[in-house]
Amino acid sequence: MKLSSLKHNIPKTLDELFENDDLGLFSDISPSKKLTISSPLENNFLEIIDFVEKYHRQPSNEGELKEKSLARKLDAIRKNVDYCKELAKFDRFGLLSIQEKKPENLEEIFLDDTLGLLDINDSSILDLVHITPKAKVSGYEGELIGERKECQDFERYKLIFQYLHSLIGTSYIQTDKQKSENIKPGEIFILQGLLCIVIDKQEEQRQSSRKNSRLRIIFENGTESNMLSRSLYKALLKDEMSKKIMFKRQEEADRYFADLFGKKTGYIYVVKLKTPKSELAHFKNLYKIGFTSGTIEERLKNSENDIAFLESQVQAVMSFECYSLNPHKLEILLHEFLHAQKIQLSLISKNGLMYQPKEWFDVPLNTVEQVIEKLIDGSIGEYRINNITSSLIKR
Repeated sequence: MKLSSLKHNIPKTLDELFENDDLGLFSDISPSKKLTISSPLENNFLEIIDFVEKYHRQPSNEGELKEKSLARKLDAIRKNVDYCKELAKFDRFGLLSIQEKKPENLEEIFLDDTLGLLDINDSSILDLVHITPKAKVSGYEGELIGERKECQDFERYKLIFQYLHSLIGTSYIQTDKQKSENIKPGEIFILQGLLCIVIDKQEEQRQSSRKNSRLRIIFENGTESNMLSRSLYKALLKDEMSKKIMFKRQEEADRYFADLFGKKTGYIYVVKLKTPKSELAHFKNLYKIGFTSGTIEERLKNSENDIAFLESQVQAVMSFECYSLNPHKLEILLHEFLHAQKIQLSLISKNGLMYQPKEWFDVPLNTVEQVIEKLIDGSIGEYRINNITSSLIKR
């Protein structure tokens, strides 16, 4: 009987063995801890999350020492697939999202400014043990590199950035390194892969003989900074991929500055001939696309004597009012985009001189409207003109 009873009570599984441990023989046994990097890794990533939550942007390699260390940690994490998987549950700002996409920003066009990986398991390398602070940090009040914050009036500059992006790699602009600390409003730079424009410049209250100025800088990602001019100059020198953007033609530069500082406004207009000329009868959709800084009525008033309007009466069929947008830039981009639809022929003016029509295109009106809309919202790069149907299609 006893042997039979003992056989019946023998545990069949480990769970039964632990459950029937009436004498507590296994009470002090606990599973060994799995070695993991999650604890220091999580702490590092949560530091980055705190920074993004506070400043509404990612840490930058151009910032102060603490910010640089966070930027390097983020770079190191992003390059390790296992780290990204481990931290996905904390990534509420999408910092670790990796998406394959076409190059569409300056960081991709001009390559990443890689600064190397940071060993996030050993934070002792960040301890400054051999650096003695200077007795006098700055000769200016408020000597701050300038934290970036959200640009409240970014919509005013959005189209300008889109326009500048469209010129990268074309013959309209040239690039060079910044060679002077003297930085002026309106100057354009590429810093840490971001396009930025100097909007304003104010002299700082001086406590030394050296001059310095506080700049308002707008970045293409919708942030702005109040960096000192000397600090910006040093940042440009430090960034090997930094560039200064310059216009090759003074005319383009003048138009850019006029729009940037709100000194001009105008209209993009579309007109057609009231009575088509016989030599132009084979063009089914003949329209002129132009710009005026005044009223459209004033611009068209003397069209019968203006070769810009083929010395004919014209009728306005569409117009776009431009305030903070630069209509010159829209006009140029329109003409470039519709280049294949531009009419190519010579006409004889009333005074007997030969001329070639400018700004006249054989293109459907709805296509013109769509192109302008895509230019304004910045998606024009995703489209092209079908040269057979003159319609706008996806690339």
